[in-house]
Amino acid sequence: MANSLRNGVRSLRRVLADAELFGAAHTVRRRLRPAAASPDRASVAGIGTVWLRPGTTDDEVFRQVFSGREYELRSLKRYAAILAHHDAMLAAGRTPVIVDAGANIGAASLWFSAAFPRAHVVAVEPDAGNAAMCRRNCAGRQSIDVVEAAIGSMPGGVTLHNPSGKAWAPRSERSAGGDIRIVTIPDMVAAVPSGRLFIAKVDIEGFESDLFADNTGWIDDIAVLIIELHDWMRPGGGTSFALQQAMAERRFEIVISGENLVYINAGLIDAWTREG
Repeated sequence: MANSLRNGVRSLRRVLADAELFGAAHTVRRRLRPAAASPDRASVAGIGTVWLRPGTTDDEVFRQVFSGREYELRSLKRYAAILAHHDAMLAAGRTPVIVDAGANIGAASLWFSAAFPRAHVVAVEPDAGNAAMCRRNCAGRQSIDVVEAAIGSMPGGVTLHNPSGKAWAPRSERSAGGDIRIVTIPDMVAAVPSGRLFIAKVDIEGFESDLFADNTGWIDDIAVLIIELHDWMRPGGGTSFALQQAMAERRFEIVISGENLVYINAGLIDAWTREG
């Protein structure tokens, strides 16, 4: 009886939280038509209309980003310096670029676009279905570009594998015959007129082993790196080794935020702040 009551309370809290995040109409439709075939409209405060596929991880992605506030930087004690660095770039005629690597359906891209409306977000997503949803959710936002590709240390191709079948879990594997192209962070920044790297959010299901394996000079230009590591998912694979080596050679502060490590380039943001 007690367990049933607790479960009922948890379920009610989830319904209320979803109604606050997505709107009552979406929340009711989700429960009346959980197996609907087509994406459903929701309304996220401060963002507007988004589209979410029923029976997938889409709702949970938005919960993590907007209810869990996984990429909230204002709580950081260094936020004022980070913002000053952002403003100094604008004053110098540069466009702060935010790379959302592993953009999925665009939740983090929308979050960063709202948090830094004068920055330019490049959303990189290799899975075709997720990329299509990302384009739909980010449509009409000139400050967000969606690039259907994997992101890695150098150009090439990948194949995708998804053992779990969940929409947020496709894994990239570099392959000579891979039909999905690999782009690099420097190339994504260079595609933005007057762009300068500001933030990179990296959640690429273990392919960080490739991203940080070579050509890591871009790390010196970044103010904040937010990354979810996947050693837990691939034990024995050493997916974080290249990142650890690359960051050990540099002077970054580290903050743990939920599932993510937040690396703050203290020397860089302080230098830009002084120059600004």
